[in-house]
Amino acid sequence: MATTAPASSGALRLTGRVALVAFTTLAFPRTSSAQSDGRAHTPGEDGYFRAVAGHFGVPRAEVDILRDWGLPAQEVPVVLFVAERAGVSPEALIAVWREGSSLEEILARYEVGVTALHFPLPEDAAAGVLERVYEALRATPVAEWDEVKLTANEAVAFVNLRMLIDIAGAGPVDILRLADEHEDFVDVYTELVSRNRSPLGLGTACR
Repeated sequence: MATTAPASSGALRLTGRVALVAFTTLAFPRTSSAQSDGRAHTPGEDGYFRAVAGHFGVPRAEVDILRDWGLPAQEVPVVLFVAERAGVSPEALIAVWREGSSLEEILARYEVGVTALHFPLPEDAAAGVLERVYEALRATPVAEWDEVKLTANEAVAFVNLRMLIDIAGAGPVDILRLADEHEDFVDVYTELVSRNRSPLGLGTACR
């Protein structure tokens, strides 16, 4: 009798991801092929979502589904980060969000705090949107860092900071300065791409 070689663990993970995307498309259908907020992806968002998918090792279709449910673009990597840390599916987090939980409440529910998100900065560096957090951390013993609660904007900044450091090779202070100059982290990504004059490489150093 002919035998079939067992699938590799990588193949199993990929098959599971594809099946999960198919399931969630059926379980949480979109109202149309357009985004639920009524606008198409901008060129900047398209590149940003490719970078997010590559960084977290998920199918681009999964990133698109998260966005099409109405999640703000720069919050998509936050959902993927929390899901990875908490060992749950991104779809489980979206279900909680769709029930009315805030991003802050989701972070608390899945016990993802500043210890998991923190990235070291030089002592005298300007931290921009994260200035309040870094000032609090300097005055708090490391063992108590998770007592410093994050706002949604701060969680978004931390996750995007870590991701952009990894894929762009830019320094954290430079990224935080750009965040102060631009409307959101999609624009920061676009600025970094323009500096490199090509799509940014995808790494995993900060995950």
